[in-house]
Amino acid sequence: MLGGIGSTGATSGTGRGGENPQNPNKTFSYPILLTLGIDSPMKNISPLVLPNYRGLPNEDPNQFLFELKIICKIYDYELNNQNLKLFFSTLKDNARRWFMGFALDSINTWAKMEREFLKKYQEYCRVKDRKDKLFRIKQDDIEILEDYLDQFLFMQKRVGTNLDLDFVNIIFLRGLLESSLDVLNLMGRGNIFTLDLDEIIELCRNYSRKRTLNQKIKFHTEAGAVSELIEELANFKTNILVELN
Repeated sequence: MLGGIGSTGATSGTGRGGENPQNPNKTFSYPILLTLGIDSPMKNISPLVLPNYRGLPNEDPNQFLFELKIICKIYDYELNNQNLKLFFSTLKDNARRWFMGFALDSINTWAKMEREFLKKYQEYCRVKDRKDKLFRIKQDDIEILEDYLDQFLFMQKRVGTNLDLDFVNIIFLRGLLESSLDVLNLMGRGNIFTLDLDEIIELCRNYSRKRTLNQKIKFHTEAGAVSELIEELANFKTNILVELN
């Protein structure tokens, strides 16, 4: 298959991925339907210069398509037939099995192939990236507990609901500052790691409400002290003016 991608390579002969001798534009058993009546010769391209895509979590589908388009431009591949033939040759393992799952002759343009490919693997890549970010989340030194909680829940929602909840608990607690962990342990009256996520969230919310209440009390206390000081200064000024008169 990869002994050189040319007129005698990926698209010649019969069998899987081969041309139908009764109609050279119609393939036997893979989803590509070539455009009738268009001469689309393939060049002998070394497999060493072709990008490959296997459908693995660490692969970037956008980067793969970018590299493939560069190859197409270098070899003057501008037709659907040429691009589709070359694309099939670059798929390996899981990606090729996914491709072969399409209905026979269901892909007839490069635009459709690119759209289907990105629909399958772009979101897959994004979800992996979101999971990686969730696994690495940490509470900043100046970040309050409630902000960290909101950020964590937002990222968890973007990842989806297919994560084990016990594992989610560990990720959340692992990212906490030691001071925040001590507070939650104190409020939970024991080991916070034994609680489920809903209970931990409730503790975080309670702590935030208590913290807000304390701040309000402190503000009003300080505001009252300032008012008293202003009143004392006003009285002092009045007394000075009386003495001067």
